[in-house]
Amino acid sequence: MIGVLILAGMFLFLKKDPQEKNSTLREFVLDVNAGTEEYPTWQIKEGDPVKVTVNSEIEDEVHLHGYDILKDAKPGEPAVFEFTADKTGRFEMELEGAQKLIAILEVYP
Repeated sequence: MIGVLILAGMFLFLKKDPQEKNSTLREFVLDVNAGTEEYPTWQIKEGDPVKVTVNSEIEDEVHLHGYDILKDAKPGEPAVFEFTADKTGRFEMELEGAQKLIAILEVYP
C-alpha cells in the first residue's frame, strides 16, 4: 500500500502540465541591405521561444508588428529580438523608417 502511494505521488509530481508545450528555441538570422527585395517567411508553433537577429546595413528601427517589439539596428550593431510566440497569426517585421518589409512570422497553434 505504501508503495502504491509513493508511486502515485511520484506520478503526480513528475506529470507534465497539459498546457506546457515541449518547445525548442527557434533562432533566425536575417541580413538586410539596401538592395534586399525578397524576405523570408518563418513558421513556428505557439509557445516556442524565439530569437531573431537582424543584421542591417541600414540604420533604422526594426518593428515586429502584432508583438509590438521595436529594436534599433545599425551597421555592426544587430537588432536582437527574444520573445515567446504567445500570439497566433501572421506578423510582419519591417524597417520602420524605410517602411520596408523584411520578414514574415507565422505562428500556428
